[in-house]
Amino acid sequence: LCVLAWCRWRGIALFSRDGTLVAGILAGALFGLEFLFLYVGLEQTTVARNTLLVNTMPFWVLVGGHFLLNERITARRLVGLLLAFAGLVAVFSDQLSADNGATLIGDLLSLGAGILWALTNIVIKRTRL
Repeated sequence: LCVLAWCRWRGIALFSRDGTLVAGILAGALFGLEFLFLYVGLEQTTVARNTLLVNTMPFWVLVGGHFLLNERITARRLVGLLLAFAGLVAVFSDQLSADNGATLIGDLLSLGAGILWALTNIVIKRTRL
């Protein structure tokens, strides 16, 4: 409400017919679902596992960018992602073991959050947002 009032006072249009409404709603919905998955997943798995699985996002962007945006998967990009992911695993390796299978739902939700994060980025890149 504060931003709306400030924009009206300054004469700045917040909403215009520029063709981004549908893409904006889609990106917002994906973003909201991402955080729902992130927080519900965090309640059912460890912080380390959640962090590692959510941060698989670059892999999903690489794959989604290849299939949805016609971007090439180069060896350089793939090596960079593998090195980054190996670093994450190394940082959290002592905290990754789960006590039992009870963390599976949390792990899947955390992975889903990473995928939704990637989809949000792809929607933003593919549209005029």
